[in-house]
Amino acid sequence: MSSSKIILTADDYGAMPFIDVAIEEAVANGKINSVATFVTYGKYNEDKIEHIKQLLKDAPGKVGVGLHFSLTAGQPLSDGLAPIVETDEYGVKRFLEAQRFPFDLLSKEEVSRELELQIEKMADHLGGAEKIDSISNHHGVAYMDHELFDALSSVAARYKIPIRSPLSWMQSGLKWKRINLPSDAVIWEGFRLGFWRNLDEMTKKDMFVRVDLAKQRNLHFPFCTADVIYGKPTESRMLTLLEQYEGGPMTTEFMFHLGNPAEQAPPTVHGINPSYFTKRKHEYDLLMKFPLDTQLMVREIKKAVFRDMSATDRELNR
Repeated sequence: MSSSKIILTADDYGAMPFIDVAIEEAVANGKINSVATFVTYGKYNEDKIEHIKQLLKDAPGKVGVGLHFSLTAGQPLSDGLAPIVETDEYGVKRFLEAQRFPFDLLSKEEVSRELELQIEKMADHLGGAEKIDSISNHHGVAYMDHELFDALSSVAARYKIPIRSPLSWMQSGLKWKRINLPSDAVIWEGFRLGFWRNLDEMTKKDMFVRVDLAKQRNLHFPFCTADVIYGKPTESRMLTLLEQYEGGPMTTEFMFHLGNPAEQAPPTVHGINPSYFTKRKHEYDLLMKFPLDTQLMVREIKKAVFRDMSATDRELNR
């Protein structure tokens, strides 16, 4: 009997109604069982966290609520972080957009403090840090830099919260399309955001350095994260990803960015890329129409949340 597991995560909850309505519908229909939630969007954010708590009570199956740790969207909770914080025309402090993220100017201590405050704010809403299912990171900037990941993994270990895998599907050795070419939408998005500035810490070798560090800290996480649905939300790609389970037991996270197809002209929100709004709708349509439960049943893949992970789930068990 297969011991394969899958986590189905929707990122960016709590940023704007265009995203939140889509995620809520996906949860209600059993298409998503993990919600990565911001705490950096003020009162709106707080109301949405309370709303998702109520929604989960009626959800079909277990659903985890994770912290979507932000250094590039919304408002900081700490007083430090001067290199990545600006004041807008209304006198409100907010994070710099990802395109201007200065990897070399942040200290581990500043990032750790900000993460601690975001965890504590989420914990206040959920009833304790042990209720936080996972920690992910908006735009993945903390997964592209050794010092930033050191901060994230250290704090996560102290709070005993699972994390998103440091290993991307693209670098895992698993197939993500019929012929794996070295370019894809997720790569071009990284270049658009200017992340090439830290390219010397984003190699496959660097990813495995971060995997090893997370293991040393006894953090639990799935083998890899399927970031390659981004920009190419097609049934063919979904099937290609699921076919990789046929080689033997493994655990992965499928990451989605959803948008409400009924909303024709969503407003722009700080830290959320408006050029991807149409593709968010496509991801939503794919997820709602794709016969996911049937495909999982055929391959004996069980839906799981991050708190279900054990040390063996970090490995490719084949």
